[in-house]
Amino acid sequence: MQKRVPLSAVLIFIVVQICFAESSLLSKSDAGTITGKVIDAKDKPVTGVVVILCEQSSGIPVCKETFRLFTDAFLTKEGNQQKEIYFMVTDDLGCFSFEKVPVGEYRLVAQSWKDVEEFKGIFEKNGKEIQLHGIAEHVRVSAENSPNIVLRPLGIGVLQINEDAPNDETLLVISSSPTRADPILGFAGWGGAFMQNMIGGNRMPKGKTTMYGLPEGKVYLAMFAADSVPGWTEGQAEIKPNTTTVVGYIPFVNSWSNSRHEPPEHLVPVFEEVKQLISQKDNFIFNLYQNSGVQIDRSKGMWGFMGQLGPHLAKEVELPSGSKATFGEVMAAAQYVQLQRTMERKKEQWEKRDEAMKKFSDRRAAKKAIAQKEQVRIRETVDTSSPSSFFPDDVQAGEELDELWAVKNHAFNTVSSEEILEIVRKGFRRTSAKKDDIIRTIGSKFIWNKRPSVQSAVDILYCASFEPDVKYNAFYYGLTVANPKSPEVLERLVELAMQGYGVGRIAWGILVVQTQREEFVNLLKPYLNSNDSTERQQAQNVMRVIEGKSSGVYSTGVGETNPEDIEKVKKDFGDKLGQIKQILLTGTSSLRLMELERICSVNTCMLFDDTFISGIQACAQDKNPKVRIKAAEVAGYYWIWGDTITNPKITRLLIHLSEDEVQEVRFATVEKGLFNIPNKTKDVIKRIIDITLTEKKEIPEKLYLRIQYVLRVNGDITRTILQEYLNEGEYGRGIIARLYRDALRSEPPIVEKK
Repeated sequence: MQKRVPLSAVLIFIVVQICFAESSLLSKSDAGTITGKVIDAKDKPVTGVVVILCEQSSGIPVCKETFRLFTDAFLTKEGNQQKEIYFMVTDDLGCFSFEKVPVGEYRLVAQSWKDVEEFKGIFEKNGKEIQLHGIAEHVRVSAENSPNIVLRPLGIGVLQINEDAPNDETLLVISSSPTRADPILGFAGWGGAFMQNMIGGNRMPKGKTTMYGLPEGKVYLAMFAADSVPGWTEGQAEIKPNTTTVVGYIPFVNSWSNSRHEPPEHLVPVFEEVKQLISQKDNFIFNLYQNSGVQIDRSKGMWGFMGQLGPHLAKEVELPSGSKATFGEVMAAAQYVQLQRTMERKKEQWEKRDEAMKKFSDRRAAKKAIAQKEQVRIRETVDTSSPSSFFPDDVQAGEELDELWAVKNHAFNTVSSEEILEIVRKGFRRTSAKKDDIIRTIGSKFIWNKRPSVQSAVDILYCASFEPDVKYNAFYYGLTVANPKSPEVLERLVELAMQGYGVGRIAWGILVVQTQREEFVNLLKPYLNSNDSTERQQAQNVMRVIEGKSSGVYSTGVGETNPEDIEKVKKDFGDKLGQIKQILLTGTSSLRLMELERICSVNTCMLFDDTFISGIQACAQDKNPKVRIKAAEVAGYYWIWGDTITNPKITRLLIHLSEDEVQEVRFATVEKGLFNIPNKTKDVIKRIIDITLTEKKEIPEKLYLRIQYVLRVNGDITRTILQEYLNEGEYGRGIIARLYRDALRSEPPIVEKK
């Protein structure tokens, strides 16, 4: 089986979106209230039950704040707080209440987890024992009608599912109606009646779930396994009262080695005909789309493909033989054809892997026999002072590395790190394996997040950084993340920084090893004191990027340059600074905008001094909001280049622009200006917080995530301000608490009511 990947809430969001893409929106014209109570079979109230509010016609849950269908909210890329499924948890009396519910018809689904103390979330792993507390159909809400619902278990049946998965990432949904397509079509089959009649679900710990409270009769289950190559399966069970129905392992349909690859018996005739038609390469599938009036946009990938199939699955089509089938059956057959071809290719790969494994094992056995005969092995001295000769020109060693890399996953689990790195060093020059992959893998396994890093691996990537074809990966996965960094590595990083190579990444890498910042700066000092003005200015730029990273500046990447850029700007604009300054001070809006855009595109600001501040201030007062936005960008990014880090005029200018009457200017000033002030004062953090709390619903999600980062970096100031706001009550406690959690990743303090 392939390696499983985590089933995050975001993935589930996408999953549900795909299944039900054909659903509609709810009306928000009027609103009412749904109240209710959950009771057990003995009419006693039940506390801690999760009650989910769904649209009746589709069965899709609705969002808490917007009351949009959950899937539609995801499609519009709204903030996470607007995509949260609306559910309530019953109180000590078993009661729940949904407020301000738009007029419409709804469905309620209720369940609880018996083996956990705390409910973590709809799509989180809560437990494997579930009590179903019933459903409510056709709950009508209007301005005049506020229904009061009583929920009780549908039955006393028990269903035990033992999928025996190796992780906690399998999603289970139970319904009183079957899916509408073969599981090979994935979520395309989860819409329609299956979801409309959903009665429970779970994220299954180790693939196991037991459900209590099921009605007598047949129930249907569908499962999704989040994997690097996802898989689906389905089944059914006959529920009887006072009996535990057990469902054992059901193979998933996928290209895993232990999954099902054959079509079900009822689909075999269609499969055989479709297989012949596809082999004839007569565009059978394309013609099927055309003749059936089905529009499929392949650019949307697998998930989009499933969503587009849903509405057309039941269409009847006629095959060339004259036999008839549904569109869903034909598409499922076509997918099984593709799956079997995939398995044939995999079998070839497995055979090649087995052959490579044998070669690798035979060579290791031969080496071991020789080593035992020689008894004493003299370790070869490796010299990194000459990168050009570090990797020997050894054809046989190259072949050995080829064999190792063909079975690298096995090798990394069975061969010592020392031996692997020796094989890599000796065979690197002559290997036919992908060198970039070798460098990336060695860096990831032996250097990145290793404290200390494996020195022989660092040596390999240090010497590889002098080879143009693998320089970037050696730099990215080796030099910048090595911990600690040897004198040779530090010297190499200084050399690369002076060439303008990945300065921001180098600055980050220096901060990874806090104790070596001074060593790096000492190596940079000769360039800072150089008689060559271009060399000196580049060294200053490197220092500014490092200082910016140290001070929590957001866009330090703007500070990256190289000596050629500096020379070019001097040549092109060195004699035009006076003209540029005058345009900024007195030019028309169009001239100012043109000049500011040029400043940002060619970095003429690297030649500025404090006399340009008045020009930027004038642009900040321009009547055109586009000019004001560009003024904020130049002012904010200028910190990374110039000597105005402590100049209060720029800070005051940016705070002023953050209060602009135009929202776009305010948001741009936060992202391009306030974010880039090193050593942010309380006034700056307070302004970022005020804008966030005041305009939270309008802030784009991407900007909100960046705000979280900046506030987290400045955590002490952020915590102080938010605690003051909680005490003062200037903003609603709910919105302050949410920002507190998002930015500081902790719960806000409890404030006693006065």
